[in-house]
Formats: sequence, structure tokens, C-alpha cells
Amino acid sequence: MTSNNSHDQLSVLTLNCWLLQIKAKGGRWERLQAICEYILNIPSSSAPVGHHGFDIVGLQEVWMAEDFERIRVLIKKVYPYSRHWVSGLYGCGLAIFSRYPIVQGSLHRYTLNGDPAWCFQGDWYDGKSCSSVVINHPTCGEIQIFNTHMHACYDQPGTRDTYLGTRVSQGWEMAGLVRQAAALGRHVISLGDFNSSPDSLVVKLMTQYGGMTDSWDESHPAPSVMDLKFMTIDEQIAALGITCDTPANTWNEDPWINYLTRSRIGERLDYIFYRSTPALRCKSVQVVLWEPTVNPEPASITAPAKHCSDHFGVHAIFTLKPTSLVPGQRQLWGLEGLQAPKDDIIETLESVLLALKLYHAESSTKSRVCSIYIPVLIALVVLAILIVACLVSLNTWWQSALVLVSVILLSVAWAVSFLYGFIYAGENITKTANLIQEIQTILP
Repeated sequence: MTSNNSHDQLSVLTLNCWLLQIKAKGGRWERLQAICEYILNIPSSSAPVGHHGFDIVGLQEVWMAEDFERIRVLIKKVYPYSRHWVSGLYGCGLAIFSRYPIVQGSLHRYTLNGDPAWCFQGDWYDGKSCSSVVINHPTCGEIQIFNTHMHACYDQPGTRDTYLGTRVSQGWEMAGLVRQAAALGRHVISLGDFNSSPDSLVVKLMTQYGGMTDSWDESHPAPSVMDLKFMTIDEQIAALGITCDTPANTWNEDPWINYLTRSRIGERLDYIFYRSTPALRCKSVQVVLWEPTVNPEPASITAPAKHCSDHFGVHAIFTLKPTSLVPGQRQLWGLEGLQAPKDDIIETLESVLLALKLYHAESSTKSRVCSIYIPVLIALVVLAILIVACLVSLNTWWQSALVLVSVILLSVAWAVSFLYGFIYAGENITKTANLIQEIQTILP
């Protein structure tokens, strides 16, 4: 691939790769290789005139170190700088690749992170986080790029969102991180899988409180509901920038209800936000990797082609202008929007506060039930079993074994319930209380 010799543009790609070893389907290695080939050989139909590839690539769900290493080896000639972060029990899956030198990298693990009781959801176990790198760009100096994968939403629109409190807390922390980066006078780009619809509190936190611009929304204003009624499903998906849970993706089996059309066409969950400054503007943005190009069964020449992930990617191009930043000097535009909240920000923060208070109340109830009520009930059952065993003669070995196994299993259940309620739910109470105080502090 021809290198991009022009430094007055910055090309950025974000993609959820869906490389989880256990739950992901269909030839993980074949899909990984297809993703790398796309990154290295971006089709001319996807690249603007005069552009020759990406400068920054942010990936999510690169869970395994061996998968990251495979990607790094395959693309290192074009992207010599890279970072991969680990968090939780099996990693947060975040990776960034860059043409430009990475001078700083960090990882922020979110305060609230799902529920360990729901093992197959996995959000708690992978330690949802936000990673960032600072690159040294020859035109505009330091650019801080954030990459995140927030808690998934498992409840369709119109039903109770079980993890709303978790997700808005992550949005609050993410918005705070981009504000801090802007206050340092850096250019800021935030990308990833936010698992939130465009009308969500998370997106409002990023744009209103974080001072970021949604690149897709800026370039592609949402069509009216009336216009959408006269579009085909494919036209609606294209117009709304749908990236996930859509019938247009060959891996999807249960399309999501779109927040705007209220039909099962999927949702836009992947974003590239940026802080608009005189030196950083969005030129274009589009959804990419629409075409199914992967043969998940290499041994079969008749197998239908599949997409390389259950998400589509998002590709944005920014124009850059030189800045005269003296080391240690803050630029005025980096401080804009960081003063007292406006009315729309206050409304958003009050909604976030309400969601966190509800989550705090739920955590309190969960703590009482699991650390007090259930353990007491189990203890009474064990006591009853032991009393009966003492009163009734146990004549056979299997009767004694049954009592012993029952007591052991109930004792394990007692310990698990108590620890879940006392440690997990109890810790969530204090974490949520701190988040609530943070928001109350800045509200008038």
C-alpha cells in the first residue's frame, strides 16, 4: 500500500473485531486476516481521492494476546507503533495502531463494570476500560486518542435497561477524561464501541459535558421520520450509519430495534468523537466493511461469504493545521466549554444522576438480600437438615452421604451469596455514592 505522505490529514478507523475465542463464530483466524488485509489495502471505493490508507486504527474485542501479536506482525510495516491493554480476568480487548510515534499510553478501568453473576455476559470479567495514547504528529503536535468498549445493553428499547447506571457512569468518566486532555491543550479524538444509541445519555455526556463532536452526526444529520418511511431497509441502514445488530450483517440473528425507526434494522453503536478546534476538523466519515468478504470454511468453496465481524467499522478523515504550541502552554481553545454547565448540560447531568441513584438503590437492595436474607435462610435450612439427621437414624451409607453433600452444597451457596452481597454489591454502593457526589458537586 502506498503510504500517506501528506500530513495535513488524519485518517482514523474504529472497528469492533469480535475476536472472543469462545463466543465468536466462524473462522476467527480467517476473519482476523481479512481485517488486516483491509487495514493494509483499503479499497479505492472506500478511500477518498488522494488518500492511501489509515493513520490511526482503534480496535475493540482483541481479547487474546496471540491475536494482537498476529495483527501487529501482519501490519507492523505500515503501523510500527502499537499498544494492547489488559484488564480484568482476560483483558479489555483494546488495541491502537499508529503510523506516528506513540509518546504516552494509559488505561483507565471504569468504576462500575457489570455483574459477575451473569457469567456468560462477560462484561464484569473483562474489566471494561478506556485506553488512550498520545501521538506526536508532525503538523499539529500532540493528539490524544481514546479507545473504549463500554458495557453492552441486553434490553431492547422500550424495556427496562438493566445496565443503564453502569453505562452512564462509564460515559461520565469518559467525558471527564476527554475534558482533562483538552485542558492540557491537546487535540482529542475518542473512538470505539460505546454500546449506546445516538439519543442516549452516554452520547449526550460526550457531546455536551465532554465538549466532543460526533463526527457522523456532523456529516450525516439524521433524516426525518417521514423521510425514513419512504426508504428501503438498506437505505435506512445507510442513512443512519448502522454499525451493529443489523440484518445487513451476515452474523446477526436477532436484529436490534432502532431508536428512531422503531423497526429491527439495528443501531449505531460505534463512534468517532473529536474535539473541534481551528486546527482539527472532520472532513468526511463513513461506515465501512459493509461487504461480506470472508469464507469461514476455507475447505468449502461453496460456503457463503461472511462479514469479518458482527460490527461494521467507522472511518473518519480529519483535516489538520499547524499549531504553535509552546511546551507546557495551554491553548485557549482547549479550555472552551469547560466552565459552568449550560441548561442542556444540567438537564443531561440530572438524568444521569437519577440513573445512578436508581442503581445505588438497586445495589443496596441486592446487598441486603444476598448478604443477609439469603444466608440466614440457607443457615436455617442447614440447621433443619442437621436436626432431622440427628433425630432420624441414618441406616445406610447413601443417606449419610446425601446429608453430607446437601450440607456442603448449601454451605458453598451460603458463602457465595454472602460474598456477592457483602463485597460486590457493597462495593458498588460506595462506588456509586462517590459518582453521585461528583455530579452533585458541579450541579448548581
